[in-house]
Amino acid sequence: MKLGFIGLGTMGLPMVTNLLRKGYEVHVYDVAKDRVEIAVRANAVKEDSIKAVAKNSEVVLLSLPKEEISKEVTLGEDGILRWIRKGGVIIELSTVSPYTIVQIAEKAVRAGVDILDAPVSGGRAGAERGELTVMVGGSHETFLKCKPIFESIGKRVYYVGGSGSAEAVKLLNSLIAIGNLMIAREALTIAKSQGVDIKKMYEIINASTGQSWMWSNWIGGMMNGNKTGSTARIMLKDMSYAIKMLKDSTKLPISTKVLETIDSLASTIDLDEDAKTFFEFVFSGTN
Repeated sequence: MKLGFIGLGTMGLPMVTNLLRKGYEVHVYDVAKDRVEIAVRANAVKEDSIKAVAKNSEVVLLSLPKEEISKEVTLGEDGILRWIRKGGVIIELSTVSPYTIVQIAEKAVRAGVDILDAPVSGGRAGAERGELTVMVGGSHETFLKCKPIFESIGKRVYYVGGSGSAEAVKLLNSLIAIGNLMIAREALTIAKSQGVDIKKMYEIINASTGQSWMWSNWIGGMMNGNKTGSTARIMLKDMSYAIKMLKDSTKLPISTKVLETIDSLASTIDLDEDAKTFFEFVFSGTN
C-alpha cells in the first residue's frame, strides 16, 4: 500500500518516520523544504506538489495546523480529491471540527473516495515513540483496511463511529486536558505565593486525587526543563473548535473562561512559543 503524507510538522514528521520503519512506501510533501529533506533521509519519497502525492498514493494522510488548510489541501482546485484515484482513502490526522469532516466526506463520497477522521493524542513524545492514541471515525470497513497504518503510529487505536465522531472525541479530550492545565497553573501560582515547595507539591498531587495526565506528563516535564511540544496557538485552536462544536458557548461558562484565560496569556507571548512559557514564572529556580 503506497502512502502519501502531507504536513511534516511537530507531529507529522515523526509519524512519517514510524511508517517508514514499518516498511511503508511514503510519498511526502510540505511547504517546509527542510522537513521534507529530513523525511527523504529516512527513505521517504519526495514529491513537489499535493497533486503528485495524490496521484502516487492509495492512501493520503494529512497532519495540518488548522482546518482552513485541510479544506484547501483536500477540496482546492489542485487538491487531493481532484487527483486521487477512485477507491483511494484520505486520512485526516489533523484536529478539525466534525462539521469540516462531514463537508469533506460528502464530496469525497461523490468522487468515489473514502475519508477517515483520525485525530491523535499523546503529543510530540508519543508521536516519536509511535505510542499515540488514535481515534477513528468513518466507514468501519475502511477503518479495518487502514488499521495497520494506525497501529504503525499509535499504541491505542479506537474506532469511534461515523464521520466526524472521532474529531468530536478529540476536541472534548482537549477541552478536559487544557482545562486541567489551566487549573494546575492557578494551583501552582497559589502554592508559590504561599512558599510551598513546588517539587514536593508535585509529588504529593501525583499520588493524590488531583492527579491527571497533564499533571504527570506536562507539569512534571516542565518542572524538569522540558518543552511540552504544544503552543498557545494550538491550544486556542482546539478550545475554539470545541466551543464552536457545542454551538452555544453561553451554556459553557467554564470552557469559555478557560478559552479567555489562554487568550489573555497568549497575548503576552509569541503564539508559536512552547506552552512551557506559561509556566516559566512558577518553575524558575526549581531545578
